[in-house]
Amino acid sequence: VFDGKEANIKIFDRVGTLVYEQSSQDKFVWDGSFSGRKLATDSYWYVLTIPDGRIVKGWILLKNR
Repeated sequence: VFDGKEANIKIFDRVGTLVYEQSSQDKFVWDGSFSGRKLATDSYWYVLTIPDGRIVKGWILLKNR
């Protein structure tokens, strides 16, 4: 997906705490936890840095039960 180059994703909670970060050459996998504990159902914001220098920002709704 990233032509063998590394991309990075950071996920933040609503107060700006970094709850997840991963660098990968092909995919991102997050289980909805932070420090081994499931996070609350809520909106979280992400910053995706693509190898060509573009930065994509958005939000996701995490539903943990």
